[in-house]
Amino acid sequence: MRMMKVVSALVTLMLIGVAVKADDKKPSPPITWSTTMPTIELSNQPLEKVLNELKQKLPGFEFSISRENVPHDAPVLPAMTVENISISQFADLIQQELPGVDISETPSHGRAAMNDMPVFHVNITPHHPAAPPLSVHVFELGEIIAHRAAALKDDVKAEDREHIATNDILSLVQASLDVDGDSKYAEMKIHAPTKTLIFKGTDDQVKIVQNVMQVLGNSERYHFEEQMHAEGAEIARLSEELRISRNELYKLKASTQPSMFPSPAK
Repeated sequence: MRMMKVVSALVTLMLIGVAVKADDKKPSPPITWSTTMPTIELSNQPLEKVLNELKQKLPGFEFSISRENVPHDAPVLPAMTVENISISQFADLIQQELPGVDISETPSHGRAAMNDMPVFHVNITPHHPAAPPLSVHVFELGEIIAHRAAALKDDVKAEDREHIATNDILSLVQASLDVDGDSKYAEMKIHAPTKTLIFKGTDDQVKIVQNVMQVLGNSERYHFEEQMHAEGAEIARLSEELRISRNELYKLKASTQPSMFPSPAK
């Protein structure tokens, strides 16, 4: 009888253990847009790699990807730390950072359907950003061209000076736009009869050209003032030499002309 009680107790304990294990195997709650994500450290990784990492850290998360002429290692999410946000917020973040990516929820399929888990579908298409607004501006170059032409070496022909000075200005403008990194929208043309630069580009590009014109203008004004100062000093020197020469000439005339008063009789 005592043995029967022991056996009964053991069976009861075994049944409790099975029940506990059954509880342990209860399915995870469905993954929805409001599910909080685990923390993920991003370091300029392709989107697909990030989603696979999320799948490993968040049981039940399923996704599919479709691409339209986009390589498998693109697009790339920038470096950041993602924490304490929902899947919905993460999807918004992805779509904001990566234009051309659309994320939606599709009906469950396969293993996910058994647990009533949704599948998040990621559609990736090539992104062609819209062209920025462009504007046209006209810059007067007459004085700048004249000053630069005058500063060229003496062996440069007079008829070539203006052409060389104009090309120098255009070269500086183009180099400045190239340093900015994007000059594909920029268009410029010199109107020779009026010595003006007609420029078409974005607001940022216009600011660059304005800065170039200001620098050139200040430089030419400085050289002009420096030249005027040098010319003024030269005029002063010549004036002083002329004054000295006149005094010497006066003294010479005075020494060679007979005196108006006769010498006293001896």
